[in-house]
Parts: sequence; structure tokens; C-alpha cells
Amino acid sequence: MANTFAMLRSMVRPRAISLPFILLLAACAPKAPDLPAEEVLRRATVAAQSMSSASFTVDGTMTFAGGAFGSGKATVRLDGAFENGGQTVASTVDLSAVLSGIEGENQRVVSVFDIILVQGQRLFLKVHALEAPGNLGILDETLVGKLIGTWWTFDAPEEHSSASVTPSANLLKSQASVVLVTRDLGTARLDGETVYHYAVAIDPEKFLAYAEEAARESGEEFNPEEAREAVNALQATGELWIRASDFTVRKIAWEIPALPMPDGSDLRLNFTLLWKDHDGQTPIVIPENVQPFSAMQLLPSDAALEAAAPVPGIPEGELRNAIEEYSDTVILPPQE
Repeated sequence: MANTFAMLRSMVRPRAISLPFILLLAACAPKAPDLPAEEVLRRATVAAQSMSSASFTVDGTMTFAGGAFGSGKATVRLDGAFENGGQTVASTVDLSAVLSGIEGENQRVVSVFDIILVQGQRLFLKVHALEAPGNLGILDETLVGKLIGTWWTFDAPEEHSSASVTPSANLLKSQASVVLVTRDLGTARLDGETVYHYAVAIDPEKFLAYAEEAARESGEEFNPEEAREAVNALQATGELWIRASDFTVRKIAWEIPALPMPDGSDLRLNFTLLWKDHDGQTPIVIPENVQPFSAMQLLPSDAALEAAAPVPGIPEGELRNAIEEYSDTVILPPQE
């Protein structure tokens, strides 16, 4: 009998010791209201529309092949913010690319710059680093020396005021409104917060409706056939994390396995967007002591053009005339 009690005690003791840990883990498990995915997305869309300001980080990688730049791989990171509902957007962009030319030589391109867009019309730009292969002939040392370390400003032409190389705050905020949930992954913890986690894909009809509304608000023409062709070519899949406490989007990841580009290349893109500081981010400071931008000031010197390898089939005179003709739209190209 004594042996029996000893066996029972040896069996009960580990369970008694482990019970508090089991209860603790159960208490710490992420919990959220049990809502259908469609309802969570609806509430996330409403939350995004009312978001006045936020910070964001975008990390992306892209590979391309078959186009004008040969093949290559690039990484990009954007640390930025928007305020006043997206009227002002600022970002630091860190871009690094390795290009493989026709002859198989690898060439590295690096660019780090700050950019601020105010009301879609005034752009501020400050370049911190800019490196490119010398045989490109455009980024000679004199040009880079003029560009780096100075805040430049210029106004977009009125008819192109919506053009920008900064991320669109409205597009970033609309992530929950243009997706289709393909799988409910339950709840999880992200930065100490409980989030809904979904596998998603682009919903063509929702995206087209968003694109048409955005075009109407900006006064631009909208071609539904071209837009549908473009969204069908995306073939994008991703994951979405939505905070359970207030239904704000906290994180989204996208993968686009193959995207045809205008220059004939095929692009593969992966990127992750992380939101933080919803309606509490540090105010964006508009720089002082800025200089008006003129692309003519940054044209390469005659010596640099003479040292550059000529473009096959294009006389040097025609090349320079083309650069001068389109210099005013180097940063803000016309919209088609």
C-alpha cells in the first residue's frame, strides 16, 4: 500500500507543479472578439479612413531580368510618416541594387535620400548618398557633389500635381479595403498586441473600385480596361495583421511573383509594410534654407559625356538635346 501511495504522489506532483504554468499560458494566449473576416476588414477600412497620421516602414526586395537594365536585384527600405490625413508625406529611402549587364559584369547602385511631398504639389528632396558605375556617364563626381547635402524644392506642374515618387498615403491606408481573405490564420501577437491574422489576395473588383474613386478625386482619367489588365497581372498574395483593440492595420506583406514591365523586363517583388504610431507620430518638419531645383544645373559636364561610353545608334548631339528637352521632368515625369 505504501508503494502505491508513493507512486500516486510521484504522478500527482509534476502535474501540480505544471498546472500554474498551463493556466498562465492560457491566460496569455491572444484573445479577440470572434468576428467574421469580412466584418474585421470592414472595421479596418473604417479605421483607416479616420486615421489622421501614422509612421510606416517598408522593406522590399525585387529581382528583374530581360529589360533595358539587363538583370539584377535590389533592396529598398522606406522609413516615413504622413500627417493631416495624407496631405503631407515624408520618407527616407535607402535603395541598393546590383545590375548584371549583357557582358555579365555586376555593377552596384546605391542611393539614400529624404523626400517630402506637401499637398501633392510641392516636393522637397535631399540626397545623402548616390553611387553608380562610372561607365554610365551621367553620375559624374561634379554632379554628385552639387546634389548631395542640399535640400531642393520644386513645384509640380498643376496638371501633374498628383505625380509623386513618395508612397501614396491613401494607397497605404487602403490596404484592408482592396483585399480578399483566402484563409483565416486566427489570432497572434505582434509587438505585444493581439492581432487578427489573414492570408489575403488582391480583390480585382474592390481594387478597381478604389482606383476609379482615387482617379475621380484627383481629376485624372480612368480606363477600366487598362486598370483591370494591370490588376490581373499582379497575381499578388500576402498576409494581413489587424489590431484587435481598434481594428487598425498593423502589418501587411505582399509577394508578386511575376509582373511584366514596360521596358520588357519581368519583375518579382516582395515587400512588408509595418504601421506604428497611429495618430501619434512625430510631426513632419518642412526644411528651411532650400534651393529651387533645376535639372539643367545637374546635367553632366562635357568631359563626363565625352568619357562615357556612347549609346549604340544614338549620336551624342541627339542624346544631349534629349536630356535638355526633358530636364524639367526628370523628377516628376508626365502622367500618361
